[in-house]
Amino acid sequence: MVPSSTRRTLLAAVAAVGGVGLAGRANRGRDVPVERRETSAVDPGDATALTVDNGDGDATVEASEAVDRVRVDATARARSERAADRTRVTTSRDGDRLAVEATTDDASDAAVDLTVRVPAGLAVARVGSAAGGATLRGTTGDAVVEATNGDAVAEGVDGFVTLRAVNGDATAAATAGFDGARTVNGDVDVEVGAVRGEATAETTNGAVRVAVADRVGLDVAAESVDGALAVDGVDLRGVTRERRRVTAAANGGGPRLLAHAANGRVALRSLDA
Repeated sequence: MVPSSTRRTLLAAVAAVGGVGLAGRANRGRDVPVERRETSAVDPGDATALTVDNGDGDATVEASEAVDRVRVDATARARSERAADRTRVTTSRDGDRLAVEATTDDASDAAVDLTVRVPAGLAVARVGSAAGGATLRGTTGDAVVEATNGDAVAEGVDGFVTLRAVNGDATAAATAGFDGARTVNGDVDVEVGAVRGEATAETTNGAVRVAVADRVGLDVAAESVDGALAVDGVDLRGVTRERRRVTAAANGGGPRLLAHAANGRVALRSLDA
């Protein structure tokens, strides 16, 4: 990957108010002595897709009719000036993809929150955070939203979405299509407007809620190891019920959808009810 712009240290240091914590970490809420903000704009040129990754902090990507460049707003919070100096936001090109990445050399002492606004026609392929939430709103293109310690959220995306979380919720609302959602410790709450193959909505510790559009035919398997199963408003045929599992053809049947919770409730409802 060849950088298309130089690495830049976050500028415009301002004193942080008491009680502002390092974003995306367990010590959120502790006082930090330094907060720095930077705004930059990048011409996407002939890039056809964007990826955004954050090593420590929240990452939010939104489509906007008001911008014709990729606008990057970054806020670094650190325990010291030295730690703040070691935060970086980098833009680079790899073929037809433009990448934005935030890094910190000492993750225990600094974090960066990213908000990226993109022109409405630029697809976003991925937004991820290793220690914070990841959110995608109103963009085009198939996308992966991934958060290790925080929520993975996709809203109003004109494409098929995949959500991955470890410690946080996985949520998809008003997206054009659904490929799958998984978390370990958190809820899965998704709306299914279309599928293009087998899909899974799954958590270990939490609830699974799936809303299916009436036009979407699925072969559904809903199972909860230690929790209740509920179905509301979905046209199910050929229902097979077991103690912890229900299988059926929903809306005439189609690709397989597995809704699974090891320790929590599983609910299937009609999106159009």
